[in-house]
Amino acid sequence: MLLRSWAQCEGRELTSVVLQCVELSVRQLKSNGSIPASAVTSYERACEERLAAANVAP
Repeated sequence: MLLRSWAQCEGRELTSVVLQCVELSVRQLKSNGSIPASAVTSYERACEERLAAANVAP
């Protein structure tokens, strides 16, 4: 109910508010070390590989 009210107050879709909450929560969890380091490393490696592939693509 809180998220729905928040969305209505800001004239946003509920999914937009939920996505913002998830993004902020993940950032906070990452910064306080709650996400395992191996998961963060794996994610960062995958991002680097995607960026490298995007720069090499013809």
